[in-house]
Amino acid sequence: MLVMILVVLTETDPVEAIKTMVRRCAYVLVPLSVVFIKYYPALGRSYSRWTGEAYYMGVTTHKNYLGALCLVCGIFFLWSLLTLWRKKSTSVDKKEVFINVLFLFMISWLFIKADSATSLLCFIVGICILIWTGLPIKKNVKVFSSYVLFLGLVFLILNFSFEIMQALASSLGRDMTLTGRVDFWKELIAMDINPLLGTGYESFWLGERAEEFWGIYYWHPNQAHNGYLETYLNLGWIGLFLLIGIIISASRKSSRTFMFDYDYGKFQMAFLAIVLLYNVTEAAFHGLHLMHFFFLLIAMDFFGAYRNFRFKDQ
Repeated sequence: MLVMILVVLTETDPVEAIKTMVRRCAYVLVPLSVVFIKYYPALGRSYSRWTGEAYYMGVTTHKNYLGALCLVCGIFFLWSLLTLWRKKSTSVDKKEVFINVLFLFMISWLFIKADSATSLLCFIVGICILIWTGLPIKKNVKVFSSYVLFLGLVFLILNFSFEIMQALASSLGRDMTLTGRVDFWKELIAMDINPLLGTGYESFWLGERAEEFWGIYYWHPNQAHNGYLETYLNLGWIGLFLLIGIIISASRKSSRTFMFDYDYGKFQMAFLAIVLLYNVTEAAFHGLHLMHFFFLLIAMDFFGAYRNFRFKDQ
């Protein structure tokens, strides 16, 4: 995965390379998911072994992965649309505006079919951040984190007073246990592992431990459904602190990006926020997960070369 990321980031214009990569993938995967779901149910759907309920997965292997695909592509096309709007798109750009809107419609339909509450909530948060960073506050990026902290405290107070989280979970068709995840997390935390080093890289869900949980849960879990807990189980506190260090570094890089590429800085900040939120209920800080790929993509430092390219271009 890191090799593929470096292939993208070592292009002359890495931001343009990222745009091209996402667009080419979206142009194939999004319409094909629509076609599979509507006309090829054997390919685009799966069914519950107990109830027969249909789950829509498109070109992916699970409805949550379809939700992640819609999340990434949706944030990208919305960011692209807002960027064109801010730059007062010319007649040449109108085709691109039409394409962005068309794909946002398809992605909205796929969101409904996927019924992935985590991805939908992250998408809404991403929209809010993209709009927020487009307001006049953008001129003082350094205080952005202070505003986020203030809003977080306000949310906690309101949640304590009016139970906002319960209302939010109900509006997404979920309960306060996050579809049974809370009890599942308690059992995982109670497991006897090395707290410092964990069980070893990608080794928690192997052998007797996996068989034990598969005997309890009919859906045969192969992840903790929490990226931070998954990191702790596999790599212990050392791995968790290293992850936190990468997150802090990525946050600083996104703030620095605003100074020489405001539009890409918006995308970077929005995507970092939704990756952190996504990992609250899904384990995406490992392997070939799409969210993990984009997290590493925005976390790796290519700003020196890119800044020199931008100044030379100007």
